[in-house]
Parts: sequence; structure tokens; C-alpha cells
Amino acid sequence: MFDYAKPSAERTWTAFFTASRLGSLTVSTYGRLGYRETETAAKSLLDSLSPTENKVRALVLVDLAATSVNQGDLDRAADLVAESAPLAVRTEASLAVDRLWDLVEVLPDDRGGRPLRLREWLTDTLASGGRTS
Repeated sequence: MFDYAKPSAERTWTAFFTASRLGSLTVSTYGRLGYRETETAAKSLLDSLSPTENKVRALVLVDLAATSVNQGDLDRAADLVAESAPLAVRTEASLAVDRLWDLVEVLPDDRGGRPLRLREWLTDTLASGGRTS
């Protein structure tokens, strides 16, 4: 589709659908469905992003973190959150920030350990707008 599309000549509303946005939707959908190619699609997209596409990068990382939480891999989720949260807050990526807040709600209800520390750190980071003390 992108091989032959001419965004400058197309309808204005279609300009929204860039390759990186559609790639982000793919990663999000694959992750929510538990599709085994989620990591491959995410890696391909992340490798193709320009250094200025940080909002998309933050969104893809948080979607991967959510997938990791759903798979019970909290160590990987914590690593992805540590990368995505500051980026999402710094770039004011509202969709990524919203998904990070959603992630706070689905972290396992563990009264101690890594899930609690991750929940507290993420809540503090989002509530403070990325400013840490």
C-alpha cells in the first residue's frame, strides 16, 4: 500500500495513516491477541523508526510491556516500562501515557516485590510528569 500511495495527493484525512502509525497499530493488535509474531513486528517497526519518532517508539514499547505483563514476564515488562515511561512523558505522547496508566491497573496485585515496586515507580513517574526527585 505505501509503495504506491501518494500522501500529498490523497485525501487529507488519510495522511494520518503513516507507515509508523499503522505499524504501531499492528504491534498493539498482535500483542492484545497474543500473536506469536508480536516481537518480530515490534522489532521491525522499532528498527525502521527515525530518531524523531519518539512518540511511536514510546507507544510500541508500552504495548510490548503490556504483552509481557499478560505473559507473566514482569522482568521484561519492567525493563520496557523503564524505557517507555520517561520517553512518553518527555514527548507528551498522550496515548502512550494513557496505556501506561492502564498498565498500572493490570499489574498483578502483589503486596510486595517487583510488581508493587513497578506500580509505585510508574505511578510516581506518570504523576510527576517524568520529574524524579
